Amino acid sequence: MSAEPLDWSVLFRAFTDASEWVLDVAAFTARDFPDEVAAVERVRKFMRARNAGRPAHLRIDDLLFTFALLLAAIERDFGPLTHRAPSFVPVLSQLEYRVAA
Repeated sequence: MSAEPLDWSVLFRAFTDASEWVLDVAAFTARDFPDEVAAVERVRKFMRARNAGRPAHLRIDDLLFTFALLLAAIERDFGPLTHRAPSFVPVLSQLEYRVAA
């Protein structure tokens, strides 16, 4: 085995392409709501900056909202996640949520 470091650029390019694609899906899902599209675009701006090695900040509510849009798009196209998730992914209804007092 060689002591040469791995070339991670292939993974980083694939990650960049995949993140752009999912953000396009999220923006399309929210297309009728400009404020929601703006939240997705803030996530996109953050991802691009971090992928370029620049510091960036992101509001957690923008990230969670964008993630929720992606889940909605998946459920829209494939049905409820409880029926389509791989066996190693916990069913969302089985997750326990706790709110700090």
